[in-house]
Amino acid sequence: MAEENFPPLTLPPANAGFQPVPGTRPEITPMDEFYRVDINLLPPGDEEFLDSSDPLVQRLLAQGGETELPEDTYKLTVDGLVDNPLSLSLADLKTFPQYEQFATLQCISNPIAGDLISTTLFTGVRLKDILEIAGLKSPVIDIKFTSVDGYSESLPVQIALDPETLLCYSMGNQPLSESHGSPIRLYTPNRYGIKNPKWLIKIEAIDTDYKGFWQKRGWSESGIIKTTAVIDTIQIEANNQVLVGGMAFAGSRGIQAVELRANDGEWNPAELDRALSSLTWVIWRAELNLPPGEHELTVRAIDGKGEIQTERNSNTHPNGATGYHSKTFTI
Repeated sequence: MAEENFPPLTLPPANAGFQPVPGTRPEITPMDEFYRVDINLLPPGDEEFLDSSDPLVQRLLAQGGETELPEDTYKLTVDGLVDNPLSLSLADLKTFPQYEQFATLQCISNPIAGDLISTTLFTGVRLKDILEIAGLKSPVIDIKFTSVDGYSESLPVQIALDPETLLCYSMGNQPLSESHGSPIRLYTPNRYGIKNPKWLIKIEAIDTDYKGFWQKRGWSESGIIKTTAVIDTIQIEANNQVLVGGMAFAGSRGIQAVELRANDGEWNPAELDRALSSLTWVIWRAELNLPPGEHELTVRAIDGKGEIQTERNSNTHPNGATGYHSKTFTI
């Protein structure tokens, strides 16, 4: 296939006067640094997740779990409780209206301040448009997804019909790479990465509540993003001035405010940049004047609904990590 030419990726202007503190993560994650977590080669015993009659799955098993799906032979099956079963090539999918949205994707196994979180531009077609052509029958409860690597997931039908749920063929204004799910992967708003399967080969409308690959292993069924704020960098300037920068994220709820506390003092507001979209993290900064000595800085976020991030510490399993992020430093 001919190589696609994408225009340069441009960002909306930052808030007037906003300057990220040096050392703050970039708003857009370079694609060679975009996090990746998947089940890799098909683990023994997981063949039960696959449709063994599918030619692509047969090839997967023969090759030992590889995920390569040549674009010129790729077909996405849409069936189950639908009026019009579909078999769509990548070219077929690209005849649908194209949508793009900046979004942040986070792994449910990302600890507080971990690096399994990234932001980029996702481009593709709305799953809603595909399902409307297929015609959902009643009663459809879940939309099930099967990937060529043996992964399976599902979304409640209402979430699948969300106009921000995309079947993506591009990330970062580049054709989707094999490592990130080529030719087609799912992007689902407000959900951890477990709800965003790659290498899709089948979409099925079903009348049951389907438990996917990780749900069968005890992880969250809803996969809803938890609010978090992170300190990326602390810069000590002249006259004991301290510059602090980082990011905050709350899924599609957005970020209303970020607050910073020095030691056991009061919470004080940080300055927020504009968000790239309602689906991305927000970069923040703060300037403090502190006396010489050792200090602990703690950050928290308030989401777009006015809910303060929980202080309660919890591990990543089964619903995603929670708790405040703190850093200690000396002036």
